[in-house]
Amino acid sequence: MPPPDQQVEVDFPPSPTEEPEVPAAPVLKHDKYYLDDGDFYALAEDKLFRVHVHFLRKHSGLIREELQSPCPSGILQDDAFILKEVTAEDFALLLWVFYDKSLERQASGEEWLRILLAAEKLRMPHVQNLALDRLKDLKLVSADPILIISIQQRYRHSLSRAWALDAFVQVCERQSRLTVEEGERIGILASILIGHAREEELVVRSQHQQTVYNCFGNGGHEKRETRDIVQRIIIQDEPPIAAPSCEVLDDLNPFECNVEGANIIVYAREHKFNVHRYFLEQHSPFISQMLRPVTPGQDQQWDIVEGEGAHNTITLNVDSLHFSWVLWLLYNENLLIKPSIEQWSAIHAVAKQYKMDMIGAFATKQMGNTLDLVERVLSIQRFGLQDQWAKDTYDLFYQREEPISAEEGERLGFKTWAELNARREQFLKDMWEECQCQQVVKPMQVEVVAKVKKGKKKGSRPVQKERCCTCCP
Repeated sequence: MPPPDQQVEVDFPPSPTEEPEVPAAPVLKHDKYYLDDGDFYALAEDKLFRVHVHFLRKHSGLIREELQSPCPSGILQDDAFILKEVTAEDFALLLWVFYDKSLERQASGEEWLRILLAAEKLRMPHVQNLALDRLKDLKLVSADPILIISIQQRYRHSLSRAWALDAFVQVCERQSRLTVEEGERIGILASILIGHAREEELVVRSQHQQTVYNCFGNGGHEKRETRDIVQRIIIQDEPPIAAPSCEVLDDLNPFECNVEGANIIVYAREHKFNVHRYFLEQHSPFISQMLRPVTPGQDQQWDIVEGEGAHNTITLNVDSLHFSWVLWLLYNENLLIKPSIEQWSAIHAVAKQYKMDMIGAFATKQMGNTLDLVERVLSIQRFGLQDQWAKDTYDLFYQREEPISAEEGERLGFKTWAELNARREQFLKDMWEECQCQQVVKPMQVEVVAKVKKGKKKGSRPVQKERCCTCCP
C-alpha cells in the first residue's frame, strides 16, 4: 500500500447492472387538507395531508389497525401513514365527506364512485353506505360498463340492477363476448344473465335481420330491442332493495360529543362537549371571535372559563340538547341521518343564534315546505341562500293570487316587503301587458283548469281550457 500522501481517490464508473438513483419527488402539503390543528399525517403520492385522527380512527378499519400497532405511523410528520392504493385526489375526495362545509355533500356520480372505491380500500363501511345511497339516484356516463356491473353485483343489497341498466345494455349489444377476466369481475350470476340476454338478442336479430340491417345506420331499432331484452331478462325479476337505515336523534338525551384530539371544551347549560376548534371557527364567526384573546379594555359579553389552557373552554347560553344536535351533524358516525322537523327547527334556531350560516341554510332546506313563506324568505336572507330552492320560494311569492298581507309585511320588514312587492308588480306587468279578460299579449304562465263537459252521457271526460287570470270565464 502506498504511503498516505500518495493515496488518491478514484471514481469508478457504475457497473452496467446498477441503475442511477432517481431523486424522490418533493413532498408538498395538500392545499386544502393540511390543517393547523390536525393530529394525523397521511401521504398519498407526493401530497402530505394533516387531518383530524378522530374521523380516520372511527371510520377506517385499515388506519385503526395501524394506530393500534406498537409503533404506529401517522403521528409525526416525518413518519406519515403511506396510502399505497389511494391517489391523492381520491383521498381528498374521501376527506371531503367529513369536511364539506355545506353539509349537503353534493357530488357527481363519477365522484361518488371514486369515493366508494377509495372507502373500500381503506375499509370505511359508513362512507361506503353513504356513497351507495347517493349513487342509487345518479347516472354514470363515462365509466367502464364492466366496472359498473361489478360494483352493482358487489353491492346488490344496496344498488338495484336497474341502476346498472345502461352498462348491461352496452355489454349485451357489443360484438365481443365476455372474457374470463370480465366474468370473474362481475361474478357468475351477472355473467349468466348477460349470456341469456345476448343469446335472445341474437335470436331476435336473426329473425328480423333485414329490419335490423335497414335501421342499423342510426342504431335506434337495435338499441331499443336490446334494452327491452335486458329489461325483461336481467332487471324485471330482481328482488326489491331494502331502504338504507338512517340514524335517528334522541329527543331526550344530548348527543355525547367527546372526540379524539379535541382542543376546545364547550359548556352548554352545564353539559360538557369536547370538540375541534377547527369546526367551530369554520361554521361560526361569532364563536370564532369568542375564542380570541380579549384585548385590554374590551368589554367581554360572554363567559369564557379557564380550562386546560387559556381560552380553550367556553360557555354558551344555549340549550345543551339543541346544541348537541348541531354537533351531531358534524360528528355523527352513521353519516346517513334523519332528524325530525322539530329537530331541524331547533338546529335552525341555534344556527341563527350563533351565525352558523351554512348549518342554518342546510336546516332551512331540510325543513322545506314546513316553513311558511315568510319564514322561508327570512331564512333565505339570513343564511344567504342563492340556489334553486331559494328562487322557487321567491317565485311562490311573486306568482300567488293574494297580495302580501299586512301581517306578512310586518314580519318581513319594510325593506324586504318593498323589494318583494316591486318584483311582484313587475311579474304581473310582464305576465299581462294587456289583459281585459279577453286577450293576452304576453303570457308568462297560463293556468290550466279542468271543466267537465256537459253532455247526455254520464261521466264525460274533463277537457283542458286555458285562461289568463282568475276573472276569465
